[in-house]
Amino acid sequence: HPLTPSPGRGGGTEADSEHRSSVPSGPLPHVRRGRGIMRIGIFTNTYRPTVNGVAKCVEYYERGLQQRGHEVVIFAPAPEDYDRTQDPPFVYRFPALPIPLDMDYSIAAPYSRHVVRALRRLDFDIIHTQHPIWVGAWGAWYARWAEVPLVTTVHTEYRLFAHLMPLPEPLVEAYLRMRVSSYCNKCEVITTPVPSMRRLLRREGVRRPIEILPNPTEIAAFQGADGTEVRRAYGIPPEALLLGFVGRLSVEKN
Repeated sequence: HPLTPSPGRGGGTEADSEHRSSVPSGPLPHVRRGRGIMRIGIFTNTYRPTVNGVAKCVEYYERGLQQRGHEVVIFAPAPEDYDRTQDPPFVYRFPALPIPLDMDYSIAAPYSRHVVRALRRLDFDIIHTQHPIWVGAWGAWYARWAEVPLVTTVHTEYRLFAHLMPLPEPLVEAYLRMRVSSYCNKCEVITTPVPSMRRLLRREGVRRPIEILPNPTEIAAFQGADGTEVRRAYGIPPEALLLGFVGRLSVEKN
C-alpha cells in the first residue's frame, strides 16, 4: 500500500511531490556506528552492470568508502532482464525500463517493496545522490524526511542532452537549468569534478558550498601497460609522444 510521510516533516517542495510512495511513514532512529564511521546511502540512475562514466564513479566511490571502513548502501535501477541475485546484499534495485532514446540509462519505477523495506530498516548518516531527477529526486526527498545531510555530485552539464528529448530544446534547457540549481540549493554540499562546472553552477544561481572532487580512476591496471603492439600496428616510433583517449566520441565530450 502507498506509504506517506509522517506529519510535521515538511512538504510542498518540488521533490516532495515526486513519488512519495517510495518512502516509509515512520521516523528512523539515528544510530552511531563509531567515531568517524558512517552509513552512506548512494542514490543513482545508473550502476553496474551498465558501463558509463557515472556508473564507474559510483563503483569507485563505493569501493573507496568501504576501504575506509564506511558502510555503503546503493539504490539504483535494475536494467532490463538483469539477474538481481548477482548483486551484493548492500545493493537495492528499483524495477526499470530502458529509455527509448540514444542513452544507456533506464527509467526507474517510483516504487519498490525491496527499497521500502530497506529504508524502514536502515538509518543513514548521509545521502549522496548522483542526479537531480528520478532516483536522485527520491534520495533527496528521503534525506529531508529522515533529516540527514544531502550531498550531490554534478557529473555533467545536463543541458547538453536537451536535443535528445522530443520537446523544443529551449524549453528543455530552461527546465534543466531550473531543476539543477533548485536541487543543488537543497543540498548541504555539492561536488563536481572540474572547476568549470563550479563556475557554471554559480552563474546558474547555486549558493550552496561546491567542492571539487576529481573523478576516481583505477590506475593500477595501467601501471604495467606496454604500448609496443599499438605503436607497431600504427607505425608510431618508440620515441614519439603518444596520447590516448578512452570515452564516447560525442558532442558533449568536446
